[in-house]
Amino acid sequence: YSLNQDDFYVGSFQRDTEGSDLKSPKLSKGPDQFLKIIKEMNQQKDGSLVVLLTGKRRNYILENLEKEKIKYKYFEMMSFEELNELYNILNLYIVSSRVEGGPQSIMECAVTKTPIISTDVGIASEILSPKSIYSMENFANAKPDIKTAYKNVQEYLVPAGFENFNMAIKRLYES
Repeated sequence: YSLNQDDFYVGSFQRDTEGSDLKSPKLSKGPDQFLKIIKEMNQQKDGSLVVLLTGKRRNYILENLEKEKIKYKYFEMMSFEELNELYNILNLYIVSSRVEGGPQSIMECAVTKTPIISTDVGIASEILSPKSIYSMENFANAKPDIKTAYKNVQEYLVPAGFENFNMAIKRLYES
C-alpha cells in the first residue's frame, strides 16, 4: 500500500456522496462532521495524519481533503482480505454519521481490534464503550476502547463451530 509507518492513519470506509451528481454530501453519513474532526486532528498531528478511504462515492471527502491539503490514500474497491489489512493498519477509525442502521464498520473495527470512535448511531452503544462515543461538541474527548469493543462484539458473532455443528447434524440425518 506504500504507507509510511511513522504516519497516523485514520480510516473511513463508507460512501459519503449522495445521488448521481457525485458532489452532494450524504449528510446522514456525516462527511462534513468527519472533515471537521480530520481538520482539527491534522493540525495536532503536524502533517503526519493520513486518511485512508475505500469504497465508491467518496467524491465529497476526496474533494475536501484536496482543498484542505490533507494527505490521503484512496482505494476504491477492496477485497475482504484487503479491507481486513487496512483495518489493521489504522490508528483510528471514525464513524461520524448522524443517522445509521449499523454501521457495519463498528462490527468490523471491533472484530479486527481497530481503535474506533463513533457518534451514537445504530449499534454503537451496544458494542462501544461510552467513552468511545462522541457528539460533535466533545469529539476531542472520545477515547477508543478496543478491549470493550472486542468483548462486546463476541455476543453478536456466529460461533466459529456452528458450521461444524451443522455438518455433524447433516451427517447424522444422511446416514
